[in-house]
Amino acid sequence: MKTMKDNLKKISIYTKSGERAATTYYRIYQFTNKIDAKYRYRKMLPDTLYKKIMPISSKNVIIKVSVFLYIYIRVLFQLLKDFIDKPDVLIVSRRFINRIFPWSYKLILNKLKKSGTRIIWDFDDQIIESREVSKDGFEYLERLADYIVIASNENRNLISQSYLRKVLFLPTTDGDMYNLLNETVEITRKEKLEEEIRLIWIGTSVSLKFLAKIISGLRNKDLECQKKLILTVVCDKPLVVEDNDKLEIRNIKWERDVSINELLNSHIGLMPLEDTKFTRGKGGFKLIQYMSVGLPIIGSPIGINKSIISQNFGRQVDIEDTLGWCKAIDEICHSKDKWLSFSHNASEEWYRKYNYSANLENWKHILY
Repeated sequence: MKTMKDNLKKISIYTKSGERAATTYYRIYQFTNKIDAKYRYRKMLPDTLYKKIMPISSKNVIIKVSVFLYIYIRVLFQLLKDFIDKPDVLIVSRRFINRIFPWSYKLILNKLKKSGTRIIWDFDDQIIESREVSKDGFEYLERLADYIVIASNENRNLISQSYLRKVLFLPTTDGDMYNLLNETVEITRKEKLEEEIRLIWIGTSVSLKFLAKIISGLRNKDLECQKKLILTVVCDKPLVVEDNDKLEIRNIKWERDVSINELLNSHIGLMPLEDTKFTRGKGGFKLIQYMSVGLPIIGSPIGINKSIISQNFGRQVDIEDTLGWCKAIDEICHSKDKWLSFSHNASEEWYRKYNYSANLENWKHILY
């Protein structure tokens, strides 16, 4: 006699790592964790190894080559396991392995597709420009996939016209924090705003260079409101610049629980970006995450950021306009009531456009 468990889908999820990898968690795991299925988590790297060696760019050549060979063999065996015990659905986050697409992988994937396995491909960046995937590899994945899940229109522009029918637009959002925003958090933020403005930036070390470009403006400009600026940098590496009496910098090592606490204790979220082919393809997740906990936002008008940032809860400022960032802070924090209005508007916009529950329902649809 079949049980309820016997009717659950078998789903294999190919990712860079587990829940420590932001893309993996916010694009996929936070949804599949709420959808019943028999999951097989196919990680390129175990969580312990991922934490130890990332970012790999800082390691020597011997380590890079060793890790590459380890990943190739590991993923090959994972695909072979799926070939023997075929999943109903196979999800791949961004790519199977960086930069190349081995023929052995393609052979197994083709067999799985012919046998009825549905393929879902999710990506949220300009992964060709970052060289995570070759042009040939990208074209293979768009042919193979039954669904292509993307985070922005810039991602959509990468996809061939003939495969646009497969595209599902799901902005990267955060389902952990929106229910933590309450009256107590709001009161605490308003009290702190009496004497200081707490800015926050969350990201990986590869983007620290963008934040560094606006520091001179934050450090040297006198705010009209005469309040001290405190910038919290939540990252895998510290931002190394000098403090002064106008700007205090707090470097916090990223952990998910730590970042949640820092966001709840902040007033404004920042996202400076240079204008490049790669940054135009980003999904604007920082801004959306800030909005989920009612933070007004200031970001560079690059790619999807232009459509995310509205005047009623944020400001668009070019990264080269260093003094413009302070002007934007002054405008948002002109008074506690002004800041509070921006905060409420940011939260309401998140509920309208980037709601976690809406994304969850879309994932349920494409998985079942």
